[in-house]
Amino acid sequence: MKVKVSSKGQIVLPVEIRKKYGIAAGSELAIVDWAGSLFLVPLGDGDPLDELSGMFAGVEGFSSETFLAERRRDRERDEKKLDRWPR
Repeated sequence: MKVKVSSKGQIVLPVEIRKKYGIAAGSELAIVDWAGSLFLVPLGDGDPLDELSGMFAGVEGFSSETFLAERRRDRERDEKKLDRWPR
């Protein structure tokens, strides 16, 4: 499903998605930036950490080792960019 971002950084969630996940005006969502993707997670009245707990359980092909290797590559890339600027 495709949505556009407005000039104010807003998106409209299609009615099917809002109904499916019980999202109404005033509902809170968490934006999770993980492994190069963004996830919108509806939050209930409980502890947000409990809401997010297990959301990536069973995800194949991505491990903590892969994550750490990506972070190392990102850090090395960022350090190379910084080396171009005089200090």
